[in-house]
Amino acid sequence: MNQRSRLRFFVRAMQGFVFIGSISLAAYLSWQPARYEDELPSSPTPELDQLMYDPPEHLTSEEIADRIVNHFPRMRRLPGWNKYEAIHRDAANKIPAAVEIERRFPATDHFITHFNWPNQESNVWNTEAFFGGRYTLTMQLDVRIDYRKQTLTPVTAPRFFLVGAYECSRDGASKSRADLQWRFSSKEFETLVASGWDFEQIGITILDTPVENFRICQAMDRAPIYPITLLPAK
Repeated sequence: MNQRSRLRFFVRAMQGFVFIGSISLAAYLSWQPARYEDELPSSPTPELDQLMYDPPEHLTSEEIADRIVNHFPRMRRLPGWNKYEAIHRDAANKIPAAVEIERRFPATDHFITHFNWPNQESNVWNTEAFFGGRYTLTMQLDVRIDYRKQTLTPVTAPRFFLVGAYECSRDGASKSRADLQWRFSSKEFETLVASGWDFEQIGITILDTPVENFRICQAMDRAPIYPITLLPAK
């Protein structure tokens, strides 16, 4: 991967990282959490570099994308992460908008920024959903966590951001522009859900043409995030 793609992946990995139980802060700072040893390649492979920058001519674009995506699998659930999962699942009763987003968009992740960091008066809850082959919907709000009770309490109203890509490359770099970026309020979100997710009702036109290689960007974004669902088990 080139420098920009490495930076993108590093930032996403840092956003998704959690600090739990026996994982020490020293281990975190030395960038050696067990989750990456088993789940993700420690460095780009020659095959991955070739697929991104000089793919074999006999492969179609879809086949190339398939192979690149396979280099960035989703994390598996890990034993010993019950505390992390319990606190996140508490959001199912406390942050209904997060549930609505996941119910609408299957490719949804939830994570808490600076989870279990000392001296944090509040943390940021993130819900991030990918849809339409070009869009990323993000909801954020500040929460206060009680690690002993394994609960969280919202302390601000949710903030919503929608970003549409107009170009994605095989190395995970994506581009957007001002007319594909929106911010909206909780009230507008309620209007959106009540309308059956008709974005036109809040002044946003959703393009129905997917962007080539968006699923590569999506796979790279989601790979470092621990899988959490707020929906009831089927």
